Amino acid sequence: MIRTEFFTKNFLAQSSSQELINHGMGGWLYNFQKQKNPISVAYQNEWLKTTYRNHLIKSELNQIQNLWSKSAPSPILLKGISLIDFLYKDYGLRPLSDCDLLIEPEHMDLFNPIFEKMGYYLLKEKKWRGNNFKRTFKKKLGLNEVVFEVHTRLFYHVNFSFYESTMIKKNSFFRTLLPEVEFTYLCGHVGFQHTFVKLFWLLDLLAYLDLKILNYDKVLSLAKKWKIFNSLKAVSILEKNYGGNSSLFKKVRMGWFESQLFSFLLAWNQLLKPNSVKWRYYFLKHKLKDQPIESFKYGALWLIQKLQKK
Repeated sequence: MIRTEFFTKNFLAQSSSQELINHGMGGWLYNFQKQKNPISVAYQNEWLKTTYRNHLIKSELNQIQNLWSKSAPSPILLKGISLIDFLYKDYGLRPLSDCDLLIEPEHMDLFNPIFEKMGYYLLKEKKWRGNNFKRTFKKKLGLNEVVFEVHTRLFYHVNFSFYESTMIKKNSFFRTLLPEVEFTYLCGHVGFQHTFVKLFWLLDLLAYLDLKILNYDKVLSLAKKWKIFNSLKAVSILEKNYGGNSSLFKKVRMGWFESQLFSFLLAWNQLLKPNSVKWRYYFLKHKLKDQPIESFKYGALWLIQKLQKK
């Protein structure tokens, strides 16, 4: 059985609908259950809302393509906006809260006049180590707020080689990350950056693994180089426990105690309600960092900038 099907049948289908909608899984579950009677109206509504919003964001992205300088390399699609065509095909299956793009630092300023022409405003944010490599642009379109985040780095602590890590797919204007680079980045994004707080991010990873296109040796090498290897370990545990497959877990080769610890920290009730047990959430948050000192340093800087906002 493919990982996404195993995950859906054995875990998602047994959980409460409102919790799963809160995790962005409504559209996916509507598609999974639409052959059955009666169809869940709640899931159907989520699929309709997600379809409309994702097409809206995609139309805004197409405007950027039309306005982009011909002399500069095209922006790189990150996260959901890269995955909805590549992994899902149906625009109602995977929600986009915003649209993430990556660009070389020297071309970042090209976005300012483009977004201004499109009616966006640059969000004023207090800059610190965790966000000083990105800009956020917003605008209101009817009842929808559309947000673009433009990054010059994948992670605050990683120097990234644009030339060696990107490609342009056939019939596409925008660049994407190479598969091993994209998958490793997604592992770091859901683990290192966000401590597995949304289930649809886990679905992204299981769907990627189902493609069977990844060179695991390259993924492991990148995760170690970027110091997000603990995030990759956690994803391998999730694949084994919730995807019904151990292909990545076998390559990662972690010890018995560490695998049991990750299984405990990533128990199903923790994934459904990430902040319900505070100590476990914070323990997991630090365990997902490869360097404990760096983890505490980052946490302290985050807390300082939060307190300064108040």
